[in-house]
Amino acid sequence: MKRYLIIPTIIAACCLCGLSSCDKWLEATSSSQISKDKLFSSRNGFHEALTGVYLDMGSASCYGENCTWYANEITALNYTTDNSSSLVALQKHYYGSTVAMDIFTQIWKSCYNVIANANAILEELDKRRDVITSDYEYSLIRGELLGIRAYVHFDLLRMYGLGRWDNGNEGKMTVPYVTGYSKDVTPQLSYSETVKLLEKDVAEALELLADDPVTGNAPENFESTLNADRYWSYRSRHMNYYAVKALSARINMWKRDFDKAEEDAAEVIDHAFATGLVSWVNADAMVKEISNDLIDWTFSSEHVFSLEITSLYTYVSQFWYSSNPSVNVSLKTEEALFSQADENFEEDIRGRALLLKYNASGYTSYKFYGSTSFASEYRNRMPMIRISEMYLILAECHCRKAEYEEAFDCLDEIRAHRGYTDPIDRNLHPEPEYLLEFLRETLGEGQSCFMLKRLLAEDNEAAAGCGAMLEDFAGNTMYPYPTDETTYGRVQEK
Repeated sequence: MKRYLIIPTIIAACCLCGLSSCDKWLEATSSSQISKDKLFSSRNGFHEALTGVYLDMGSASCYGENCTWYANEITALNYTTDNSSSLVALQKHYYGSTVAMDIFTQIWKSCYNVIANANAILEELDKRRDVITSDYEYSLIRGELLGIRAYVHFDLLRMYGLGRWDNGNEGKMTVPYVTGYSKDVTPQLSYSETVKLLEKDVAEALELLADDPVTGNAPENFESTLNADRYWSYRSRHMNYYAVKALSARINMWKRDFDKAEEDAAEVIDHAFATGLVSWVNADAMVKEISNDLIDWTFSSEHVFSLEITSLYTYVSQFWYSSNPSVNVSLKTEEALFSQADENFEEDIRGRALLLKYNASGYTSYKFYGSTSFASEYRNRMPMIRISEMYLILAECHCRKAEYEEAFDCLDEIRAHRGYTDPIDRNLHPEPEYLLEFLRETLGEGQSCFMLKRLLAEDNEAAAGCGAMLEDFAGNTMYPYPTDETTYGRVQEK
């Protein structure tokens, strides 16, 4: 059977690379090699290795493209592609095509490469307490790595697994959950067993990050000692405590533990603003800045966790931001996410500022238009979790308990920061309104496919209330395992 996770990639000079053996790092520059002994002989080496994992997450085959604005959004039917486009296979869920299988293989390999590198650092971290002598810094490094490992595994579960893990599916086999770095093959486990490993990583990460600087509980001498080089600053660009708690909210939504999901989301909301991790964007100010390069396209102040991807503009520009895109991809505005026929179009900053007509064929999103002329603080940011999602989770949890007024209040809180002055009509049904706001908020971020998949697997009123919006998404929602994986014995149970 095939050995897993030996998927070498060069991340950047002096950053962690994939391992091709247990005792040698791949070339990081043209002619030099960095041994793991040398890399992990200093604090800076561990920092470089951790940075390397974040950089690897931002690769085109991972969250820089496929797992966010590209493949996940096309399969969610947020874009249209013409019949000559090679992406029609994704749009129509023809997953057995060569084009689609190539993309799914890239995603699988890149995600497991991130996990492999995280596991490699975890292994070295426990071996080299003589290097990382501070218990506090040890907790930060280990906590972030476990949070990353859980984050990526969870997305693999959602992409390549079933829409619900209960209702008789608990014993079915799912994607491997890899917790070590070795030559041994990681066996597949059942959903119930795999989710327990996922929750174990989340619980340990939360415990380790309980005194994360963003919580306000860092040691008194933190800034003058451990953070003198500012490595641990900009916590929204690290897998911080509230990012892990938000991940827990996502997991519990998928598990249909809505009480726990509500508790998790409420904690993030209650503390992320108070601690200064996030703040709402100013919709009025954004409207005034549309004509220049100062606009915060990704609402970066609202990021609970994001990646800095220096090649992001390069990735997206070939599809959208040119007069001759490589493929014809445009937003499905006919689905009325931001219809100009809507009287609220001019109010909603998400439509007015982020939705622009780029040619005769349709609209595109400027969310990731971070050209080199833009203000540096707003470029190259890929939101992984935003605070608005926590309000959306709360809204759905309230809907599940028929607490419709509270659900509308959550939606109105978001809308108030997007330019709306009037609340949602309370005579409307809240479930479709919730889904509509979710699609508007997360456009281009790769999350809507997961939302639609989860609701499609439902058989209750919450899903029924959104039935019309789910009709087009009724195709295949499980990405197929790469051919090599099934050839070597992996089983994808449906």
